[in-house]
Order: sequence, then structure tokens, then C-alpha cells
Amino acid sequence: MDEMYRRYGSVLFGEYGFLDSFNPSFQYDLIPDHGRRVGDLGWVDTRYYGINQGPILAMIENYRSGLLWRLSREDAVLRRGLERAGFRADGWVNADALRPKLDGRRLSRPPSWR
Repeated sequence: MDEMYRRYGSVLFGEYGFLDSFNPSFQYDLIPDHGRRVGDLGWVDTRYYGINQGPILAMIENYRSGLLWRLSREDAVLRRGLERAGFRADGWVNADALRPKLDGRRLSRPPSWR
């Protein structure tokens, strides 16, 4: 976000924060139906959409620290649901961490999955 503000400044940032969207590759000599063309910076929307701000912040934090992925992997209910939905245990889900040991042997499924 700092880099976007540094590069585009007030063009992309308005009274209520960042505008909804922009397209720096829009270099056509056209008048857009909405938004505006800003010189060599391309097209910038003129609207704000608050609904997308929460997910954007979550994505930024996840990229920065991996917090959301880590918390999701630690949630047994979420992992069990993903595995039931067909996600493979050798991938992101890693079901081995959920499987309890019984006298040194692994059960095929935890009893709560039945």
C-alpha cells in the first residue's frame, strides 16, 4: 500500500482512502464510461467500495506474515472439512497432524470423523 501511494499518490488515493480500482496499462485515447484517464498513469476509478477493503487487508497481512494460512492449518474443524471435501492430505491440509495415535498405530480416521 505504501508503494501504491508512493507511485500514484493523490491520483489513486482520495478523501476516503484508495479508490476502487485502477489500470496502468490503459493507454488508449478514449473517454471511459466511468472513472477517468490520468495521463501516463492509465485509468483510475472515481468510486470507493468499502466492501473490498477488509479482504484486501487480510490478503496483505497473509502475504506479509502468513498468519491466516497458519491459523487455518491449525484449525482442526476447517482441516477436517477440507479433507471431507476431497482436499488431499499430502498437500496444504496435511491430515497427519489430525490423526491420533492408538498404541503406536495410526487410525485410518479419527473417531470424530465417522
